[in-house]
Amino acid sequence: MNQKQSFYIGLLLAFILLYVGFSWQPLDFWVLFPCSLFILTIWSWLFEQHNLRLPPITMLLAATLCGIVLYSLFAFGKWFVLVTDMPLLTELESLYRLVKPTETIHYSWLFLIIIPGEEWFWRGFIVKRLSTYFTNDQAAIVGTLLYAGAHFATGSMLLVLAALTAGFVWSLLYLRTNNIGVPIVSHITLMDFSSSSFPSFKKATQLIGTQLSHPIFYTYIFTNNPLISPTIFKMSNPFFCFSSTASVKSNSLRSTS
Repeated sequence: MNQKQSFYIGLLLAFILLYVGFSWQPLDFWVLFPCSLFILTIWSWLFEQHNLRLPPITMLLAATLCGIVLYSLFAFGKWFVLVTDMPLLTELESLYRLVKPTETIHYSWLFLIIIPGEEWFWRGFIVKRLSTYFTNDQAAIVGTLLYAGAHFATGSMLLVLAALTAGFVWSLLYLRTNNIGVPIVSHITLMDFSSSSFPSFKKATQLIGTQLSHPIFYTYIFTNNPLISPTIFKMSNPFFCFSSTASVKSNSLRSTS
């Protein structure tokens, strides 16, 4: 199989697997989608050479920052849909119910197979192959359009819009650094925040309306994120030290009595 054949067949395979996972769903989503990305990862490894290098700390920081910026952008979009009661609200809620991890194994699939698989295939295979025919910026644009176009198979316009935005950022990150670990870290950062924050976001919006600067908003976001609440929230909570001191004193009194 030559390069053009592997490229076009890979795109067709990605389109079919997205359709099966999101639209047809003969099996549970959390069975189909990880298997789909595992297949696409194998495809990218079979037909493209990959250089595995640990990104330097500066690249890791830049990737993390890009993930946070993307999350902030998507969070604003969610807030806008919620407060304006747009017709997209029903689609947003149904999409969240479908893709939200609910079990530990789901988080394992998400961070170990799905996210790396998307980056290996779409950036490490599709965009890299395009960069041999176009300039880096052109390859990023064409790769992003293909990435977003494939998401039409999911039947969700929100996923298409998200793929357009995030796909372009991750394509540029990959092409500018020539290191697949950079977009993977950015993707993981985005999903770390967004995988568990939608109900929190909705509750906070209902409580405070458009006053997103209210601390209740941040309390909901941080306390409902299982990956960051044990550390970041407690460290950033001004009452944490006081409550911890009080708890120590209480325990000491009990032990002496």
